[in-house]
Amino acid sequence: MAAVKDDLRCPVCGEGILQELGPEADAVQGPETRQRQTYSCGHDVAEPPLEATATDGGLEVERRATEDTVDPPPETS
Repeated sequence: MAAVKDDLRCPVCGEGILQELGPEADAVQGPETRQRQTYSCGHDVAEPPLEATATDGGLEVERRATEDTVDPPPETS
């Protein structure tokens, strides 16, 4: 059997393996929606909402100069 990465193990007991990852509710997912992780051991862990963990420091941005872009395609009538 293949080894399971630690980030897929249950943070409560260390035995269960991640079975399901998804939003906490059936509502439309937004920045305030919590992510729920369900493990094979039966533990159910709710992650903080995205708006609580998002920071500008972790964003990766690509800057482009004008010469790196292309002209828009011609309009067709």
